[in-house]
Amino acid sequence: QLFGADVVCMILLAERRPAQEADTVRLRVADERCAVFTEGEEVHVRFDLESAPVGELPYADFFSADGRWLTRLTPERKHILDRFTGQTFGDIAQRFFVGKRGGRIIRWAREQPADDADNLRWEQETMIRMGAAFRAKKFEVEQGGLPVFKGEHIAAGAIEGEPVETNIDVLQMDDSSLWRFADILPVKGFAFHRIAPALYCAPFDPRELVLLNTASLFFPEDRLAAFPFDVLVLSRIYQYLWAIGHREAVLFRARANVYVSTVRRLPWTDRLLEFAPQLLALRTRFLAACQQLHQTEQVLRDRLATFGATTVRECLRASTDLRVDWCPALQGSEACEIGVPATTELVGQWIVQPGDDVEKWAAFNDRKLAAAFVEGLLLHPGESLRLAALLDLPIPPPETLVGWREIAAQLTGESGASALEEVLDAVDACVAEAYGLPQAELETVWREFETDPMLRRVQPNLPFAKRRRLGLRSGLTASDRFSRAYRTRSQTW
Repeated sequence: QLFGADVVCMILLAERRPAQEADTVRLRVADERCAVFTEGEEVHVRFDLESAPVGELPYADFFSADGRWLTRLTPERKHILDRFTGQTFGDIAQRFFVGKRGGRIIRWAREQPADDADNLRWEQETMIRMGAAFRAKKFEVEQGGLPVFKGEHIAAGAIEGEPVETNIDVLQMDDSSLWRFADILPVKGFAFHRIAPALYCAPFDPRELVLLNTASLFFPEDRLAAFPFDVLVLSRIYQYLWAIGHREAVLFRARANVYVSTVRRLPWTDRLLEFAPQLLALRTRFLAACQQLHQTEQVLRDRLATFGATTVRECLRASTDLRVDWCPALQGSEACEIGVPATTELVGQWIVQPGDDVEKWAAFNDRKLAAAFVEGLLLHPGESLRLAALLDLPIPPPETLVGWREIAAQLTGESGASALEEVLDAVDACVAEAYGLPQAELETVWREFETDPMLRRVQPNLPFAKRRRLGLRSGLTASDRFSRAYRTRSQTW
């Protein structure tokens, strides 16, 4: 074992002399496309480094404006990145002033006071900061406390899940971040997930919750308070700019650290304001598409309610010709776990088996009612239901099955994925027009997300998806913290 951590190796060949204007840098970036497996099960591998493409750049282009090496740059990528120079999020962040005496902050205000009787030293600050931090005791209050969330609660466009703490007095936290200046904070900010696979953020109200320092916070100027920055950065153009020009501190080849300085460097142009109405409308469509993609059954249940639902019990009461015989297990106190329903026709009856248990069934004397019951079962996978719940399960009216199935076909997870792609295409179109990005270069961005292994991993965490959250970590001050983390990681390789 050469390294005690997950690393990406770099071989650097350089001349020992000052750089000259005509100097160039040649880059050859190896990835999994260079791996050639020599035996089955991908155990033994050799690397065909000659197959990795070579890019050559002027020496000055190899460095970002703040001095970082841009190892993923090519001349074509450099040409695209250059279109987005100019204003940044740092230029449009909300300004405020702090009055200091020595190193202590005594007062703060949105505007620097013209007459300062305290003779303080006033300095201008921007509302781009890391979140708050606990380092010792947590102080709870009975009234006025706030729930606390981590970066892992941040999905694209939404903060989800249960807080890690509640009723916390933020002013007594070890670092209360921008909440220290609560009386001058805008009512809407954006929280970026710091240790993240991509660039994404969610709007939040600082009066309603606290975010820890696993989030980077951004409050725009008042004139931009209604602009949907969470939708803007979802553009694949912004994802591309971040991945090529601003991705730092890569962890396990998948996640990176979206520092405060990263947020500060993100590009901006006031021409984007022309597209604010479209982007706001796209935000609604984006959230709906994500819910359809990840919570298809819930979307269908809501749609069935507006479509006009009935129940097996109501159908039996409405017609004496209908009959349903339930298996002995369900007639007792047993519940049935809903899986993939199966229907079998047998001597003029339609036997519906709600799940995998063959001893749990219902026999219908009407094919349409049996089919409607199956449609209702499909909206409750994994649930355990007893007879009373099955009788009262919302189902489409049997006479409307054709219409309901047409609606359900339009609300599948696949159609949700298609709707999501349509939304992202529309966001890309707004950003491209605002920056004057030609269609050919936009298609280059799209193509690279399909072909480049690193870019394929740039996938924002979407809302409504089931995601494991770790909560507050313990043992972060232990001397073996990092060795334990990498040892755990290595066990999965």
